[in-house]
Amino acid sequence: MDSKFDRLAEIAREAGCEEYVKDAQRKAQEIISNDRLSIAVTGRANVGKSTLINRMVSMEVVEEGAIPDEDHRPVRICFERTPDNERYRCVTVINGAWNERGAEIYELHECNSDEIADKDFVLFVVSVMTPFTAQEVAQLKSMAGLPCQVVLSCMNLIPETARDKVIDYAGKMTASLGLPPAIVFEDSSAQDIGRTIRNLLPDYNELREIRVSRSKAVFENTVSHVASMLEQAVNDE
Repeated sequence: MDSKFDRLAEIAREAGCEEYVKDAQRKAQEIISNDRLSIAVTGRANVGKSTLINRMVSMEVVEEGAIPDEDHRPVRICFERTPDNERYRCVTVINGAWNERGAEIYELHECNSDEIADKDFVLFVVSVMTPFTAQEVAQLKSMAGLPCQVVLSCMNLIPETARDKVIDYAGKMTASLGLPPAIVFEDSSAQDIGRTIRNLLPDYNELREIRVSRSKAVFENTVSHVASMLEQAVNDE
C-alpha cells in the first residue's frame, strides 16, 4: 500500500496536492498499525449513550445527561492509563475483561463521519421514544461498510404492551439498512451487557480484514481526489 501512495504522491505533485496524499497515507498507516480495538458509542443527544457506556464497564465513568465539555472534545474510555490529548478527554478505568479485549470506548456526542471513520466498531444508540428519525437513518446509511450495531434505549419509558411492536419495527428498519437486529440493554445486568457487546466485536482476523478494507478505501478516495484536482488543473490551463 505504501508504494501505491508513494506513486500517487508523485502524480499529485503536478496537481499541487502532494501533502493531501501524504496525510491520507499517514491515516491509512494508522488504521493498519493501531493495536487497540476502538468502539464508538454515538447517536442523537439524550438517547442514552452515557448510560450504555456506564453499564458496559459496570461503573459510572461518564456523567449521564451531561452537556459536552466546553472544548467539545469527545470522551475516550481507556483500560490502560492514557493521558488527555488534543482530540479526546481521556478517562482511565480498571476493567480486566475490557482491557483483555484490547478495547477503547469513545463517546461521540455528534455522529461525525470523520470521527466514526476512524473506529473499528460502532454502537448506534436509538431511543424507542422517537426511533429511526430521518437524520438517524441518513447517519446509519453514511456508515455503510463499518461494523455497526443499533442499540435500543429508553425501553422502560414505553408501555410493556408496545415494546414488541417497537422491537419488530426496529428489526424491519435494521434489516432494510443491512444491519443485524437491534439489541436492548435496559433489561440486562451491567455484566451481561458488557459480555453481550464484547461477543459482538470482531475477532483478530476479522479486525485485520476490516482495517485492510478501510485503508484501501482511504487510498481509493485519495485517488478520486487527485484525479479531480488533475482534471481541474488541466481545465485551468
